[in-house]
Amino acid sequence: MHKFPKEANLRRQWVKFVQVKRADFKEPSVHSVICSSHFSPDCYEKSYMAEMGLKTQNHLLPGAVPTIHSQPEANSSEGKKRPIADSEEAEISDRTGKKQRRSRALQKFEGNRVSKKIALRPNLTNDTK
Repeated sequence: MHKFPKEANLRRQWVKFVQVKRADFKEPSVHSVICSSHFSPDCYEKSYMAEMGLKTQNHLLPGAVPTIHSQPEANSSEGKKRPIADSEEAEISDRTGKKQRRSRALQKFEGNRVSKKIALRPNLTNDTK
C-alpha cells in the first residue's frame, strides 16, 4: 500500500487514476492509499534484499504513477457472493411475500436438527418375523 504523494502534480496524476473507476473521488485523505498491485514492476527501486526475500516492503521510484486497473471480479466482492440454496428449507417468506435466504450457520443448524429427528424416530418398518 502506498500513500498519496505530497507533490501536487504527481498527486493529481494519482487522483486521475483513481477517478477512472471512481468518478466521485475528489481529494484523498491522509489515510488514502493505493495498492501496490496497481503499479508496474518498473515503478519500484531495485533491491537485492527484496529479491532474496529479506525485505518485504518495496519502495516506489520518485515520480511513479499507478497504471494498472484490475478486473472487478479480482478485487471486489461482486463475483464472490455465495449461491442461494435451492431447498425450500433455506427460504423464508416474510410479510411481503419476498423469499429471503438464511445464513449458512442457520442452514447447518436446521440440517443437524432434522438429522437428529430422523435418527430419533422409531423404526417404522416391520422387521419382525
